[in-house]
Amino acid sequence: MASRWQGLADQLNLEFQGANLKATGTKFRAKHVGPGAKPYKFGQFVADDFKPEGHTKPALDAKQSAQFLIDAGSRHFEPASAKLLEDTVIESLSTQNAEIPIEFTIATKRQPGQLATVDVERVPPQGAGPTALFRVTINCVP
Repeated sequence: MASRWQGLADQLNLEFQGANLKATGTKFRAKHVGPGAKPYKFGQFVADDFKPEGHTKPALDAKQSAQFLIDAGSRHFEPASAKLLEDTVIESLSTQNAEIPIEFTIATKRQPGQLATVDVERVPPQGAGPTALFRVTINCVP
């Protein structure tokens, strides 16, 4: 499972850092913030909505999307970790002009048969202020 996640992590890093972060936040808020907004689910975002900046097609083709939804679902992901990942993305993108970058990494710390987990580290800014960066590690089987 890790090899499928690594390419995705690389693409997500392009969207959740640097020049693309504000555009990612704008797209997120348009769909998931405000009255009548659709609840955010990480798997659905990646499978249906995630289009790298400058592209009109989703990052994943139909086969990859189906596999990702299986890999990111509750059969393969600890529910508390899935919620932590979703809550981190929501916190990162919900406030206009205050988006917080996310750095995604993949670790193969899990054994076959174990569910994937997520670790989130809040990196403080230099000096006082809110979180400067989230480091998200997705721990899955090799």
